[in-house]
Amino acid sequence: MKNNQVLLLPGWGMAPRVFAELTKVLKAEYSLHPVDWQGCKTSNDFSHNCLPAGENKALLIPPIMVGWSLGGMVALELALRYPEKVQKLVLFGTTPRFTRDNSSSYWSGWPGGVLKRMKKNLQAGEPETQLQSFRQNMFTATEIGGGFLQKYENEGCVDQHLTMAELLGGLDYLGTTDLREQLPALKSKVLIIHGSADQIVPLTAAQYLAQSLKEQANFEIIPETGHLPFWTKPDLCQELMFNFIRDN
Repeated sequence: MKNNQVLLLPGWGMAPRVFAELTKVLKAEYSLHPVDWQGCKTSNDFSHNCLPAGENKALLIPPIMVGWSLGGMVALELALRYPEKVQKLVLFGTTPRFTRDNSSSYWSGWPGGVLKRMKKNLQAGEPETQLQSFRQNMFTATEIGGGFLQKYENEGCVDQHLTMAELLGGLDYLGTTDLREQLPALKSKVLIIHGSADQIVPLTAAQYLAQSLKEQANFEIIPETGHLPFWTKPDLCQELMFNFIRDN
């Protein structure tokens, strides 16, 4: 019998298929619940989309969450909201705040103007061009040369069913969510896995996250790796993840 439920939360514009390699090894021991972002058109929709249907939703929240990028931010948000339910978080390429904040001298993110340009390009009828550029930045030049980007695109990791409104809603979430002040209240144990050459979420953002969580966090940096360590370094990431999840 499978003892634990695991929620899988992908990044912006991506389908749960992105977790295919992790799913292969997790499904033998865990009941998996992949999430997609269809129907999420406002910042408030993302955490709500992860909750089970029906009454007493909080009682059914899985105790383990695996989140990547935007999905990692949503996992953090849920763990802060339901501390009695969420026991462990595995976070890949995750930040507590995606954009820079001049007022607090937080520079570990994208300039807000970049997201505005992305929105403008999407609304100008160039969604595939914008998504392609974003996908390329997820990988290092070495990873692209090794065929990882091509494999990623061939295996259908992009959610083709997302509407323009849903893509824009994801960018709104990235542009407005700021979990920094809440981090000291987090009760869940956290494994942070981050590529040292991540161009989407800077390594300094993951370092800020780990330092803010203190003893709650295990922090693993994967050298010469981009935004998708579980895709380009699957064996290592699976070992780290299983050791963390199984450790009582």
